[in-house]
Amino acid sequence: MAEYIVKSSDYSFDSFEHKGLGGVQKYIAVPADTSKTKLIVKHEMSYSACNEFVASHIAKVIGVKAPDTCLFEISKKDESLFRTPYAVGIEYIENFSKLPPYDDIRGSQEMKTDFINSFALYSLLGVHGDNLQCGFAQSRGIVSVDFEQYFNFSDDMSTFFLHDNTVIESLSNHILDYIQRNSLYSDVRISAKMAAEKLNLPLTDIYKQFLVVFKRFAELTDEGLEPMCEALTMVYPDYTEIFYYGFLLIQKQKIVPIIDDILKLTNTLTK
Repeated sequence: MAEYIVKSSDYSFDSFEHKGLGGVQKYIAVPADTSKTKLIVKHEMSYSACNEFVASHIAKVIGVKAPDTCLFEISKKDESLFRTPYAVGIEYIENFSKLPPYDDIRGSQEMKTDFINSFALYSLLGVHGDNLQCGFAQSRGIVSVDFEQYFNFSDDMSTFFLHDNTVIESLSNHILDYIQRNSLYSDVRISAKMAAEKLNLPLTDIYKQFLVVFKRFAELTDEGLEPMCEALTMVYPDYTEIFYYGFLLIQKQKIVPIIDDILKLTNTLTK
């Protein structure tokens, strides 16, 4: 679990003034071991850490570029630093900045793929009231960031994971019921249209790349997610893992007919 959970006592924390990346009060965590990377730390909402952690690992598995993340085991002496008992460390990417001009993205196959992949992930896990965020680093390309409010969370749910399992179960079922009723078709269409408009590309191009991401998502296995889930349960209440498992299961079931429909659509549009 050393890859997924780090000790706060192994880091020093300084304020991180940055208007983007979600959250208001963030830290830079500097490791005592200089061979390890610096981390951006979020801790304000009880769901911030698990959302960032789960979304980034899902992204990695389905081929969407995102920062590496880890959960903090918070020591007694560091508890006063954090607004909740839960904190996430997000890989600090050197020279990470805003996106290049869309013409430049369109002219680079790698950047174009990265950018479209970000929208595919957003359609699967994101909340369309929250803006998609991604940036660029020469060493990494286009990277998706700020998953704090993915999985249908919002600011008014700040204490969500501070309750006991019974309350978390009830609140989770409420979200999952909404996700079950929500139209993933609509989310996919909106995301594809946004990507197409920004890059001035035909929808066919967007949907073809969405298919790559969607197929990988549909093929997610319990075994592939097990290390992530194990780390989650070592830090968060037991029912937290069940919530994310339920969310992913619903979206996986929904994406299968969408994959078939996109295949039919792209075949029709390319004739």
